[in-house]
Amino acid sequence: MFGQLFSKISKGTTKRDVPYEIYGSLVARARNPVLYRDLGVPDSINGRFDMMVLHVFLLSHRLKDAGEECRELSQDIFDAFLLDMDRGLREEGVGDTSVPKKLKKMTEVYYGRLRAYEQPVEKGDKEQLMVIINRNIFTDEHNDNCAKALAEYMIRLHTHIKGLAVEDIVDGKIALDAVEPVSV
Repeated sequence: MFGQLFSKISKGTTKRDVPYEIYGSLVARARNPVLYRDLGVPDSINGRFDMMVLHVFLLSHRLKDAGEECRELSQDIFDAFLLDMDRGLREEGVGDTSVPKKLKKMTEVYYGRLRAYEQPVEKGDKEQLMVIINRNIFTDEHNDNCAKALAEYMIRLHTHIKGLAVEDIVDGKIALDAVEPVSV
C-alpha cells in the first residue's frame, strides 16, 4: 500500500505530488498574459477566477469518464483549487467566518460554468461558447472578437487534453503549453 502511495512517477515526483503539479500547470495557463492583455479577460479577481475555472473544467471534463483513478485525480485537483481559493480569500483579508460562505459561492459558480461549458465544448460549438463567455466573463461589456478567440482557445485546448493518454495525465504529463491562446 505505501509503495503505491509513494511510488515514483518520474524523478523526484510521487503520486501524491501529481495533483499539485497538474494544478500548478493549470494556474500557469490561467495566468497567461495573452488571456488578459490580448483577449480582454478582465485582470481582476473575477477574471482570474474565471480563467482558473475554465482550465480546471477542461481537464476535469477529460478525466470524468476515464476510470476511478482519473476521477480521484480530478477530485484531488479540484481540492487543490479550493485550497488555493481559500488561501487567496484569506490573503485578501476575508474573515474566517466569511471564507466558507464565499467558497460555497465559488463552488456553485464552478459547477454552473461546468454545466454551461460541457455541451458546447464537447460539440465544438464556438457560437454557443461565445454566448456563454460573453455572459460570464465579459459581463460588463460584451466583446464578440475576444469571446470568439477565447472559445477557439477552449476548443483547441479541449482537443489537446482529449488526445492525451490517460497514463500520461495520471503521471502529470499534460503539456498544456502546447496550446496557446491567439491574440485578436
